[in-house]
Amino acid sequence: MRQYGLWALLLSLLISLAGCTQTGPAEASPRVQAAPRLPGDSLPVVTNPPYQNVLAHDPNDFTQGLLFVNGSLFESTGRNGESKVRRIDPATGEILQSQDIADEFFGEGLAYFENRLYQLTWTSGVCLIYDPKTLDLERQLFFKDQGWGLTVSPQEKLLILSDGSSTVRFLDPSNLISRRSIQVVDGKNQAVSNLNELEWVEGELWANVWMSDRIARIDPKTGRILGWILFTDLVTEEQKGGEDVLNGIAYDESGDRLYITGKLWSHIYVFDNVRKTFFKK
Repeated sequence: MRQYGLWALLLSLLISLAGCTQTGPAEASPRVQAAPRLPGDSLPVVTNPPYQNVLAHDPNDFTQGLLFVNGSLFESTGRNGESKVRRIDPATGEILQSQDIADEFFGEGLAYFENRLYQLTWTSGVCLIYDPKTLDLERQLFFKDQGWGLTVSPQEKLLILSDGSSTVRFLDPSNLISRRSIQVVDGKNQAVSNLNELEWVEGELWANVWMSDRIARIDPKTGRILGWILFTDLVTEEQKGGEDVLNGIAYDESGDRLYITGKLWSHIYVFDNVRKTFFKK
């Protein structure tokens, strides 16, 4: 009986250990989840607008923020131990400068304000501030909650931050204290969450809706969505797995040009004549 009991104990231990080594969804990124159901509202929609140029993009870049400043593209990439801030040639996609950030930080949204680059981190509550010419880290600021997307309201001279919810906050760039906030709602007055990368375009706030094929055009005063832009064809072409989603908006105001990419995408897509193409009423 003792011998049988010993074998039973060993068998039980082996089964238990096997269960501990199973792989599954828990090993995936904590931000990967089912795509949100988006509203079938009556808002204006621009679907698959034609692009005029395609640039190379490092398919290892987990793009979190894209930005056009003074003739250059800047990119913030994510993942702990892999996060970077980069300067890119907007004519070719060539990486001109690249700066690694500390391994404990997961890089997120990127914005330019008063000759400095502001790079969010995801859950660390730290904003990294760089010299845009050298990409040297100069100082840090601290903020509450998560950091996802970042851009600037030029009239108010405030940073705009998304945290994955339906709320967008307007922050004082000197200390990242919130001055006001808006809740983003669709044409049915339903809150739209998973707001990610942000960009200021012709007086509007544009936001990628994470894990979807679309960008929301948002009224920065009221939070109401003014219209949708769908990039279904680009997502179908580029997305091969669960994480390589649409994420990256950069607007060249003087050239009236838009740059669109995604996490782990192989290309940056260039759209001309933004004012004419994207502002469907």
